[in-house]
Amino acid sequence: MAETTLKIKKVTQDPADRTRFVLHFNRTLTHHERSKVVEVISDEFLPAEVTGDAAITLHYASREFFTEPLLQERLKKLVGDAEALAVYELTRQLRAEGQATADAEETRRQLEAINWDSE
Repeated sequence: MAETTLKIKKVTQDPADRTRFVLHFNRTLTHHERSKVVEVISDEFLPAEVTGDAAITLHYASREFFTEPLLQERLKKLVGDAEALAVYELTRQLRAEGQATADAEETRRQLEAINWDSE
């Protein structure tokens, strides 16, 4: 899991497309965070895509999306929500992997305990 809380470090505008803005984060996003940040922001704010280890690009935006204080707070909350969902997904995955390992070990033990030579 990540050691520091995911936060927006800065926002830049794509010079080639003035409706694209890049969110730069304070650290590299985990695999689960990449997925959840894009999913949450695309569902609740603007279409987004991963464009780097610590960046996503938002489409069809204008500067007001980032300069308006209420929208800034909403975007920060969405990033926090996405980070929480990513941690939850990772926890579920690790729990499932642990259960699968335990199940496989129990099956192995049961199979080894069978005496195939008995009549």
